[in-house]
Amino acid sequence: MNWNAMVEKITPFVVKVETPSGHGTGFACLYNEDRRFCGIATARHVVAHADEWQQPIRIRHHSTNTVAFLKEGERVIFLDPATDSAVLLIDTGKLQFPEIPIPLLPVTASLAIGTDVGWVGFPAVAPYSLCFFPGTLALGKNTPTLSMESLLTALVVVRLCT
Repeated sequence: MNWNAMVEKITPFVVKVETPSGHGTGFACLYNEDRRFCGIATARHVVAHADEWQQPIRIRHHSTNTVAFLKEGERVIFLDPATDSAVLLIDTGKLQFPEIPIPLLPVTASLAIGTDVGWVGFPAVAPYSLCFFPGTLALGKNTPTLSMESLLTALVVVRLCT
């Protein structure tokens, strides 16, 4: 696995999602036809409080060093409590993402135990640095695979890009 190539490929999609109560990682996952709007996938727990309390959310695009500050009326948030996932639908504005969205496996796909995975993000231990962490998928003995529905969308699974 060439992790350097994978990280270089996905980094232009990665953003830091900041709210008044914390931060998390997200990535551009979809566009509308004219690319005026984009969807940012993240974890529900990152944005749920800000959504409920109509608080602002700041999106920092690491690759271009640009920032979008979104008031409550400037975004739509789709939350899925069952998978702790969310998608923020926003005006692309000055955030510049690659032309083609990051390729993802279908929700019905699964990953086997022992699959090499990695994620890129802004962990609590290094909130101002984009970090990479490799690993191997490990689950309980009665679970031979992990469905894509179960993966946290905030953890960009590098294997999906190969």
